[in-house]
Amino acid sequence: MDLFFFHFWDTRVEERVGRQERELHAIRLDNEAAWAKEDLLRE
Repeated sequence: MDLFFFHFWDTRVEERVGRQERELHAIRLDNEAAWAKEDLLRE
């Protein structure tokens, strides 16, 4: 295996991890919004 393969593999892993982090962030924001809405409805 050459250095290019490892660089390519590393880049692909970083892209996948970045995408997963963005998706998790969006889920967290959605959850926070839902919790805030529930709190408002309870008041």
